[in-house]
This record gives sequence, structure tokens and C-alpha cells, in this order.
Amino acid sequence: MIEDIKKLAKEHDTPILIIDHEIIRKNYKEFLKNLPRVQPYYAVKANSEPEIIKTLYNLGASFDVASLPEFNLIYDVLRTLKCAVSLISHYLIRDSSINCREASYY
Repeated sequence: MIEDIKKLAKEHDTPILIIDHEIIRKNYKEFLKNLPRVQPYYAVKANSEPEIIKTLYNLGASFDVASLPEFNLIYDVLRTLKCAVSLISHYLIRDSSINCREASYY
């Protein structure tokens, strides 16, 4: 594995961030195993990488957004998957600040 990391660092330069989706899947399943009645909500603020969002959605996660840009990111990423989205937001949006977007419900 260390050789793979060295190869990636040489190819893409450093610093480099490597995200292992197998570890994300393993940790999510472990969470559900230990807390089977809890619906996990991923805080998008923690890491808004679209591929992480897709991986977590495919596992059954929901998403916690704290801003309109985070909401738009989730909307845009998951809209491409044509799926329903469950969101919780503590961000108060004034009518005047809403950027009109087409809303789709599946």
C-alpha cells in the first residue's frame, strides 16, 4: 500500500489527500451495527467531497447542512442520482436570500 501512496504522490505531487471509500463503508456499517435504531446524518461541513456524499447516500445516510451552499451541493450531487434526499438544516434562510432553483421531488 505504501508503494501505491508513493506513486500517487509522485503523479499528483504533495500534499495529497487520499480518501478510502472502503473505510467509509466499514465505519458506517460499524456505526449501524452498534446503533441500529439511529439514522446517521452526515455533517456536510466535515468534508463536502461529492464522492463521499455519493458513497454515504448509497449506504443509506442522510445529510445535515448548515448553509445554503451546502444544501445546493447535496441537491446537485444527489439530483444526478435521481434520488430522494433527507436533509436537516439549522440555517435560517430569509426569502430575499433564496436563489430560485427548480425543486424536484421523487
